[in-house]
Amino acid sequence: WFGLIFFGGNTNANSEMDYCIVEFGGSSSQNPGNIILDNYYGHYGSPQLNIKNSIIRYGKEHGIYSTGGNLTIDNSEVRDNDKYGIYNKSGGDICQITNSVMSGNGEYGVRIGANSVGKLGSNDISGNVKAGTWVLGGTITDEGIWEKNKTPFIVDGDININGSTDPKLTIEPGVELRFGISSRLTVNKGSLYAVGTTESIKFTSNAVPASEGNWDGIYFADGTVDSATVLDSCIVEYGGLNTNANLYFNLSSPTIRNSIISNSSKNGIFCTNASPTIDNNTIINNGTYGIYCNELASRPVITNNRINDNTGYPVRIAANNIKDLIANVFTNNGKQAIEIMGERIIGDLNIGDIGLKRYDVVSDIITVYGDTTTAVKLTIDPGVEIRFAEMTGLQIGSGENKGILRAIGTDSDRIKFTSSMDVPVKGSWENIVFDDGAVDYDTATGVGTIMENCVVEYGGQSNNDENIYILNSSPKISKCEIKESRTNGIKINGSGNAIVSACTIGNNGSNGIYIMSGTSNPTISGNNISNNTGYGIWQGYTVTRPVISGNSISNNGSYPIRIFANSISGLNNDNIYTGNNPNLIELMGEGVYAGEITFQDIGIPYYINGSVNLSGRNDYAVRMTIEAGVEMRFKKGYGLGFNRSNETYPPELKAIGTALKPIKLTSVESVPARGDWFGLIFFGGNTNANSEMDYCIVEFGGSSSQNPGNIILDNYYG
Repeated sequence: WFGLIFFGGNTNANSEMDYCIVEFGGSSSQNPGNIILDNYYGHYGSPQLNIKNSIIRYGKEHGIYSTGGNLTIDNSEVRDNDKYGIYNKSGGDICQITNSVMSGNGEYGVRIGANSVGKLGSNDISGNVKAGTWVLGGTITDEGIWEKNKTPFIVDGDININGSTDPKLTIEPGVELRFGISSRLTVNKGSLYAVGTTESIKFTSNAVPASEGNWDGIYFADGTVDSATVLDSCIVEYGGLNTNANLYFNLSSPTIRNSIISNSSKNGIFCTNASPTIDNNTIINNGTYGIYCNELASRPVITNNRINDNTGYPVRIAANNIKDLIANVFTNNGKQAIEIMGERIIGDLNIGDIGLKRYDVVSDIITVYGDTTTAVKLTIDPGVEIRFAEMTGLQIGSGENKGILRAIGTDSDRIKFTSSMDVPVKGSWENIVFDDGAVDYDTATGVGTIMENCVVEYGGQSNNDENIYILNSSPKISKCEIKESRTNGIKINGSGNAIVSACTIGNNGSNGIYIMSGTSNPTISGNNISNNTGYGIWQGYTVTRPVISGNSISNNGSYPIRIFANSISGLNNDNIYTGNNPNLIELMGEGVYAGEITFQDIGIPYYINGSVNLSGRNDYAVRMTIEAGVEMRFKKGYGLGFNRSNETYPPELKAIGTALKPIKLTSVESVPARGDWFGLIFFGGNTNANSEMDYCIVEFGGSSSQNPGNIILDNYYG
């Protein structure tokens, strides 16, 4: 027979069935059930029916079939129907079932809307061919509890917790929610409280067999009540289809703990503008990242987790967030490193061994500075490796704002700054910049900015073109390996007294060390500077006064050193030069107006590229000393000039050789000829008779037709 049908418009809730048996109905394929609530005329009001103390059984398809309405069932049995005990077609109705039994049905005991699940009460939904409760997607506007005795819940469609009163959905321990293809659970305005015990709560796929990306996952939106939202002792698996993760946090920060997050097709956890607490979880076997932060505003606290066997990185976070990675274990991930988004470091930060020692910077420059009075310090522990992507790098200090880098490795456990490319090339990333605000290294106390036992390689992409750029600051770079830059290994510019000592600086695309301009006085000592395409050391500006001692400078593509005349006294005679092309010191000629410049016997000749003219001034004497054994080779047209310039102090030349070590002033040409270079010229006014040459060889000069000689005494100012 057909059954009982209640159409829309029955709004007075007076229809009631008590102690009734309804059986063998359901002849209509359109409305297949013993009892039908048909909302076709719902614009007149939804159908309503109260059933109690009754039995609904033997329906051809369903015991009760509803397309929408308000159904209340108490102390009744809905059993032994061909398919469902209670079948809600649309999920939009209000269904309240208490103290009843739905059993012996051919499929599920109940198919019901999401908002009604929490109103199922103390019912027995067991003994059906398919265990559990079929839940239609919809909006949960009222608080409710999904109970273990109704599990598993088969979710068909999207469930959205969204109500004006911030409804709370509570999931009991032992409950299992199985989501259909493309289904998701969204906390839009309200909370989700899923706290398991030894019996976990499972959010999983309904597919058999289940696979990654079967459903979307759980999405926590801006309206999530963070303080009331907890996932504890849960399993969340096989999501990620349209949400990028099993758990997606957007402008929300709930707590996830003691749970297993696994087998997402994409990320285990995804954060955008979110700072959830993620503690003591197992995050495993996800398709890309274990935990992925989409932008800098996300600041999750990540503690005591096991993040293993994910295809990509275990974690992607902002640089400041490194401090919130505590006591985690990372194993067998596709990339065993922490992926870092560059940003300004705003408080003291330590980058160390957190279960991994490798950090990959994928975006922007990491800048480290406080303000003009308080420095921010970045400390990097031995053995740490930082890999930089294109257009990324590290900057210490900013203008007058102070920053400190303490990167101190050991001989056996060096710190590495390198490229993130699988096959790196020169210029793969930017560089390390010590800006004006980098706090100077204090040699007396050891306080300040220092890099020791570090490797810096493959930098110089665009920002000043070198591995390390020092601007108006005085860091100490010691025992480091600086190599494979696109241009210079180290560039020094502006003021400051940088220390570069005991480093290996080689295979750079231009110069080993480039002293650019300004008034800096770097100390360059004890380094091995070799195999650079250009110079070993290149001084680009006369005012700088480097001290260069104890270095081994070899096999560079150009001169070992280019230096200006006023700086020559800082070039000590304890450097070793071999195999450079050519193996000469290039001296840039200029005027010398005060003090003493000394050409030491350094073991190789000087190539004089430009005339050197000494002129005394009213209050400053000036002297050139050339030590025994020195050889000076002059470029065409250039020479040495000594000119009083009508001032008080005449310049002096002290060129004192020995019989065994004469001083030689000659042409640079491979086949020298008379008149190749200018010669030495002494102008009138050099009256103190202190200029002296002893055991000297002067040859191939006289290029000037006005003053044709190797040595010229010109009485123009007589």
